[in-house]
Amino acid sequence: KPEMPRQIAKWGGGSFSGWQSNVNTLRNYIIQRCDSITEGLKDCYNLTGPYTITFETDPPDIANIEVGTITFSPSQLPFTGTYFGNIVTDLNTSPTNPDYEFVNWEIVNAVTPTSDSAKVSVTFDVSQTVIAHYKIPTTVFIPTAFSPNGDGINDDFKVLGKGIKSVNLDIYDRWGEKIWGTNDKDLGWDGTYKGQKCFPAVFAYRAYILYVD
Repeated sequence: KPEMPRQIAKWGGGSFSGWQSNVNTLRNYIIQRCDSITEGLKDCYNLTGPYTITFETDPPDIANIEVGTITFSPSQLPFTGTYFGNIVTDLNTSPTNPDYEFVNWEIVNAVTPTSDSAKVSVTFDVSQTVIAHYKIPTTVFIPTAFSPNGDGINDDFKVLGKGIKSVNLDIYDRWGEKIWGTNDKDLGWDGTYKGQKCFPAVFAYRAYILYVD
């Protein structure tokens, strides 16, 4: 646009207002043509819509979403596009973060086979937000023994696993006296009491575990 007055002055013939009029005419033609194509597709193939569909994952930034043959990476999500109805759209999702596993799709319309399948087919008939839900699977392991000898292997006793939000762990001796405790889920007991190593024995523990979900 800034160049047009100089081009008109150099080559002569025409005016800036005439150029703007021609641009508007071309733009309007393109818009009308696109509208005609859309209506033609709807009439020819008995389509509905198009509908505005937004795709995203929950939580964000942990998975891909594949719509038809196009894959959207976490950095490209959420993505919003327009899609026709009365035609099947294939969806698929896969985690990019190995700590997460797929749970279910949140979609207004019915899907095939089921909403808890990562790969589904859906026919849209309304604008909506489609969400692929993920979670960190909950696994808990509490060892039955440990060897606090300083060799770097099983030197402390603690709750292990995934999907753990917090842990309150207490250790008791055979007489029921509490000898150690923590509310730090990453901290383990090193087998000492008041700075001294305990003799090999049987100890009891009590653990309160809060999961992420």
